[in-house]
Amino acid sequence: MTLQNNKTILLRGILIFFFLILTNFVSAQNTLTVEINGLEDGDSAKVKLTRGPYVLLVKKALNPIDKKAQVEFTDLSSADDWVIAIDAPGYAYPTSKVISIPTVSSLSIDITKYSQNTFIYEWQDDSSYVGHATQTYINEPFDLVVIDDTISVPIDYSSIKLREQYGIVLSNDKREWNDEDSYRLYSNIERLRYAINYHGYALDNVDFLTGENLNSIWFLTTDEIDKDIKVETVNGVKHVTLSASALVHAAPMIVKLDGLRGKFYSQRLYKAMLNYFSDFGTKGDILDRLAQNRFGVRFMVSDSETAELMGEPADHFQEFFPEEKIEILSMFEELPEGFHRQDCFKYLVRRVNGQCHPTLGCAVPAIAWTSGVMEWLERGFKDVSLTYLRRLILHEKAHYIWQCYLDQQTKDEWAELGGWYKDPLSSTGWSTWKTAEFVSAYGHQKNPNEDFAESIAWYVDNIDGLRSRSMQKYEFIRDRVMSGTRYIAKIRDDLTFQVYNLFPDYFYPGKIIGTKVEVLGEPDEDKTVKFTIRLKSDSVQLDGAAQAQARFTSSIGTFYDVWLNPINGSLDSVLTGEFTVNKHAKAGYWKPIQINVWDNVGNARYENLNTVGVKAFINNPLEDIDPPKYISYKLDTITDYFNVNGRDLYKDNPTSGDSILYRALRLTTEWYDKSPMGRALARLQFRNTGVYSKDAQVALPNDSDNGYNSNKKYRLYWPIPDYFPSDYYSVTYIDGEDIARNTGSTYMSIDTASFNDKPSEGLYKDVRDS
Repeated sequence: MTLQNNKTILLRGILIFFFLILTNFVSAQNTLTVEINGLEDGDSAKVKLTRGPYVLLVKKALNPIDKKAQVEFTDLSSADDWVIAIDAPGYAYPTSKVISIPTVSSLSIDITKYSQNTFIYEWQDDSSYVGHATQTYINEPFDLVVIDDTISVPIDYSSIKLREQYGIVLSNDKREWNDEDSYRLYSNIERLRYAINYHGYALDNVDFLTGENLNSIWFLTTDEIDKDIKVETVNGVKHVTLSASALVHAAPMIVKLDGLRGKFYSQRLYKAMLNYFSDFGTKGDILDRLAQNRFGVRFMVSDSETAELMGEPADHFQEFFPEEKIEILSMFEELPEGFHRQDCFKYLVRRVNGQCHPTLGCAVPAIAWTSGVMEWLERGFKDVSLTYLRRLILHEKAHYIWQCYLDQQTKDEWAELGGWYKDPLSSTGWSTWKTAEFVSAYGHQKNPNEDFAESIAWYVDNIDGLRSRSMQKYEFIRDRVMSGTRYIAKIRDDLTFQVYNLFPDYFYPGKIIGTKVEVLGEPDEDKTVKFTIRLKSDSVQLDGAAQAQARFTSSIGTFYDVWLNPINGSLDSVLTGEFTVNKHAKAGYWKPIQINVWDNVGNARYENLNTVGVKAFINNPLEDIDPPKYISYKLDTITDYFNVNGRDLYKDNPTSGDSILYRALRLTTEWYDKSPMGRALARLQFRNTGVYSKDAQVALPNDSDNGYNSNKKYRLYWPIPDYFPSDYYSVTYIDGEDIARNTGSTYMSIDTASFNDKPSEGLYKDVRDS
């Protein structure tokens, strides 16, 4: 009887317990009804409900009755930090508002149909996002202590092996080689053994009288040499001079780095050996073997295999230049050996000089396709700094680390570290609530994958820069990705100097807490857009900004850039700028994807449309959204007098300066557009010479009128001085832009049948002439 009573009591307790949990659960699920007043028939409005960076709910108000429409949000948790916002194209409406749920269960939002010629949009910070970084991490120098820099090798072992295996004789005429130096040289050459095929020598000894079996004589110098190595031929024998600086950290040394014991070494000598044995990249077979054997990738060329791989004509691609291969392989070598070969990365493809990517456009320097193809465009190599190129190589390689090595949990934890969350309203599908702690604007703008790739590149090439911006990301990569491998920049003492800065600035510019957009102009006129931002600032000298930039983009991808400057002095918490939108540009809302804010020492804050509110309504009934239509081009040669700049015929644009007689290539191209046109650009390729393309462009049609609904003609020139190489010159790419910022692009190909053009999207093709 007692046992039965106990069971009954226990059962009742369990039922009461579950009832309490269920009651609490149900009471936590609330409903919010939002009524939109003023919505016209046929129109719609988006209502957005957010809570912090992780909850985003969007509903569309449709089919108004008596200009009223409702949306309902259900299953909402109780909280005081919900934010309600509305987006109604063509209407004036209030800014976002913080509400408490369930205190607020219904609300009404009034909107007014836009009918004026002056559009004004203002946004104020709703304080829905907190925790934005205010200060960079203050780096202290790495503490590197060499414990043992000696290398135990048999006496003269390495110099003997160099002589017998490679026909290399070390000379002491300039500076004496010690055993450690010869070992460093030999061990680095051995890393290239399977690529250089020197094992076929099988030398017994070198005859110093006859020179038999002598491949080269190597000298050591204290001078700094370009690429650390110089090769000369004396009496039929190679004399190789190597900078002693390249040997300093060429073999692993036992060190303590910030108290942790490990090995420290440099790849500088390895790159010098790569340059030597490949004859500075001209022996492509050696580099190709190295790429395949060490990294599991192939450098593709312009052939049918590449055409099938890429789905475009073979002549849209070319072989990599020698120096490009050297730099790519050198940076691949910098990564830990476990990342050298990746199953998801198999091919390196180089698009022909001058061409942009047919679908991704001209701004793209390289693409790591998930199919295992790393595609490179000329833009990645031409007119860029060595630092930019090295980071770009590491960035693209890091995409395959993300794809091949990171499991989903690691990716999720990285995304959380960067404040990333999936956002269906973003063009990339992702947004971040953080506005600092990124090494670049690009890393902040896209998604966790791009943020990871940028951070890996900086970890290898500028580790202090990464630590300054995000110590958490630095530690994540060090511990979770690199397994403790760390990188340090060692700079020659004669190139360093001490900076005594009594007032260093470690503060980011303040977060944007207010924006104002004013659009001025009649419907049939060009519009002036004035954009102003206001920063949260306690002290302008600490958290003010020196400059800001935004790119306002239309719904079809046309854009205008605007630069903002301080209203007062060189630093301020209020910055403003303006730009002009042509009366034929796309009508409707224009929004910036990102706003970048810098102070006067380069500290940067990046904002997006989930951390600020910005939009400009352009009332353009005369909009033109059709790209220019390509008609034809012709390439021929002339000899005439040009201005000193070489771009204009002297008779067309006389100047006070002297004229110069040139033989030149002349391109004439014709386009049709219903609006007047602006710039035309063409790129000239040197088919068989290792130089990059040359651009020619003009601002307006210069061979015809520039009216409405008409053909426009351009003449562009490339002077060819006597010192230019003898070669086949051809144009690989032409584009034209109308005054509404629509662009048509023409890809020149020998095999036009294998390229799918899309005239409705401004993508054309024509036969390549030379």
